[in-house]
Amino acid sequence: NNVYIPGSSIKGALKTIFAWRVFTVMPDEKKKNVLSNIVSSKAFRNFKGRNLDELLIQELFICGKKVID
Repeated sequence: NNVYIPGSSIKGALKTIFAWRVFTVMPDEKKKNVLSNIVSSKAFRNFKGRNLDELLIQELFICGKKVID
């Protein structure tokens, strides 16, 4: 009964589309706060290359759970 989307590239594309949509409808002040929190976090310094968006994805999709230091 679980939805399954095969292929990590399809999942990545969907995740990117959803993140873009959530971020574009977010008020400007909230965008600034989210990005500021991410960039100033300890975890941000450990991410490299393709993983740099992971903190933003976590912030947008993991509701109610603090993922930023």
